[in-house]
Amino acid sequence: ELVYELGADLPERATPYSAAEVLQAVASVRAAIEVCDTRYAAWARQGEWSRLADQACHGALVVGSGTTDVAGVRPLEQSVSLAVNGAVVVQHAAWGNPAGDPLRLLLWLANVGARSLGGLRAGQWVTTGSCTGTVLVAPGTQVVADFPGLGSVELLLA
Repeated sequence: ELVYELGADLPERATPYSAAEVLQAVASVRAAIEVCDTRYAAWARQGEWSRLADQACHGALVVGSGTTDVAGVRPLEQSVSLAVNGAVVVQHAAWGNPAGDPLRLLLWLANVGARSLGGLRAGQWVTTGSCTGTVLVAPGTQVVADFPGLGSVELLLA
């Protein structure tokens, strides 16, 4: 995933933020790995509401290196590789998230999604969804996500 770190507040307001205003509030863009986890032994048999109540299977977020050159990041053109124990298992030449442009999602969050929270605050992290898909791994596995020209993140599952 790409994670956008906010460096300035985006408080709720009557007029919508422009994409340029939202990007100006971003301090950095970083590589990340979301660790999926669930409290259910039979996750696949749970209904949608139960999975949402289970934090949508979010277990942890591991944030790695990135860049403060936010304007230079082109997420739709960003390549990524995911290696498991040194072997590349996923490689995309361009953004692989089915939700599309993560900047569109960030703009929506600033203008609509965070309204009930009073807006977004400096220091918050905004995740943008997987661009490699879910890869199942066992304990003891090393996972490295590399976003060439942007950053990388490494995880060793205990």
